[in-house]
Amino acid sequence: MGGDEIVGIPLAVSIGFVKLATSPVVLSPPMTSGQAVALVKAWFEYPHVIQLDSGVNHFDHLEQCLEAAGRAGKLVTDAHLAALALDHDAEIHSADQDFRIFSGVRWRNPL
Repeated sequence: MGGDEIVGIPLAVSIGFVKLATSPVVLSPPMTSGQAVALVKAWFEYPHVIQLDSGVNHFDHLEQCLEAAGRAGKLVTDAHLAALALDHDAEIHSADQDFRIFSGVRWRNPL
């Protein structure tokens, strides 16, 4: 966030952050919903941070990712995020190793 390269954050990621940050299983003590939402809103105050929406070929990309995975189920959200990366020729930054199975998707583990 501290650089000037465009950072696209999908709505699913923003909502997922609020879900995790307000969970007492994840954080002790958890954030309040107001704190979590305020933090997400603050991300979008940076001029180089944008909400990443699906492109016109999103369902083609989603289908491609699901076919590469060979299954759907719990991978649907990851495939959706991978399809967004394909929609925007973007790179995914995630510690989730599942992103390596989506062909054509650039993925980097930031850890």
